[in-house]
Parts: sequence; C-alpha cells; structure tokens
Amino acid sequence: MLIPMQRKNKKAQAFAFFIAIATVILVGYALFTFITVENKVSLLITTPSGLIELYDETDRFVFYAKQSAKLTSQQAFQEIAENQDFANCQVFSGYMVIKDECILSKEELEEKFLFHINENFIKFLESYPDKDFVTDYEFLIEGDNLVAKAEEKEVILSPVGKDFPHSARYRPDFSFELELELKPEDFIFLYEKAKGCKAETELEKCMENENYSVVVTKNGYLFFDIKTKKSFFFTDEKEKFAPIEIKFALEK
Repeated sequence: MLIPMQRKNKKAQAFAFFIAIATVILVGYALFTFITVENKVSLLITTPSGLIELYDETDRFVFYAKQSAKLTSQQAFQEIAENQDFANCQVFSGYMVIKDECILSKEELEEKFLFHINENFIKFLESYPDKDFVTDYEFLIEGDNLVAKAEEKEVILSPVGKDFPHSARYRPDFSFELELELKPEDFIFLYEKAKGCKAETELEKCMENENYSVVVTKNGYLFFDIKTKKSFFFTDEKEKFAPIEIKFALEK
C-alpha cells in the first residue's frame, strides 16, 4: 500500500562543507587588492611579474567557477530526484507514480535544473576571496554541456613606479563549458524505460543501463529503486558522497 509522502519545506542548502573545501584547495588566499571607481575595477601593478600573477589569478578563478558549477550540477540533479515535483505527477512514499497523465518534459526538467544550479552557484561565488574577480553568470544547456556565459568585466591596470610604467585595460574571459555527467533528460529516459517494463518478466534487464543500477520489487506495484553507479557530492540534510537515487512506482 502506498502512503502519501509528506513534503518538507526545505531551506536552501548552504553548501558549507563544499564551499570550505573548494575555497581552501582551489583558491588559497586573495592575491590582489582592487579598487572600484565608477563601476570600473582598478588594480595597481608594480612589476611585470604582477601582470603574470593577474593572468594566473584569472585562470584560478575560472577553475574555481568550473568546479563550483560541477558540484552544483550534481546538487541540482539530486534535488530534482528527491523532490520529484512535476506537473500532474503524484509522489507516494518517496516514489513517483508512473501514469499516463504524468508527463516529463525536457523543457520543465531543464528549467528546474538551471534554477537549482543558479541558486547554489551563487553561494560558491560568495566565498571567493577576490570579490572583484566575481562576475555574474548565465547558464544554458546545449547538448550534453552546461554553458556558463560570464558578464564582461574590465580591469584597468594602473602603473606604479619606473619598473612598470605602463597602463592598460584587461578584459578577462570568465566563460566556460562543462560536460554534464548527470543530465536532466536522464529522468525522462529512465521514466519511459520503467513505464515500458510492465509487460516484461526480466524487469532488471528491462531497465539495464551503463550509468544506473536498478532494483525492482513487487508489492501490488512495481517499485523501481534506481541509483547512479558512480558516487557524487551533494547535500541532503548532511553532506554526502554517495550514489543519487531516483524512485518510480508502476501499478501492475
């Protein structure tokens, strides 16, 4: 018998553990002091080596942003799998019930996925030491990639002393692309596979997939307990490195 699941009003996760780890390992400490005047970022460069360090810091920030996006994409996938909040779909005892009126659309999944990425990615950026390197991002999904388009930022290099008497303008490119290991359309693929398994006798074989393991139990319904074969970082009341679970139920 299926028991209606009581949904929790979950607070937005702070990602405290991952932010601390990422900040310490990937960044270390702030290398530059910036001054913002009239919406322009000014930086004093006293030696040619300082300019090289600026380029290195740009690469460091992009690396940090890319790793942050990777973690937030894993978190986004987990939150969709846990909440299963789709139009015309019912969830009982943690299982989303497969019915004809419950239709998963690619557009809805991508919208939810990007919403969770944006919500959590901001928390990582807030922890970056050099705040003037931080920029706004727009996330898009193109094929299997997460595309991060950064707002353009201009840095004015102000010379100090005879060792570096030059001034210049530097426009770092903070945009990047990231191949997604966990894709929103995976939900549609797995949902449709489970929906088509009703007449099959070898249920696990029906759901066979190289990226997911599946256990099917029968108790009035067919219960599909699906897990990623790989472990991922995510926060579910506590920080975890574990497989992400998706649950479906199909009336026999």
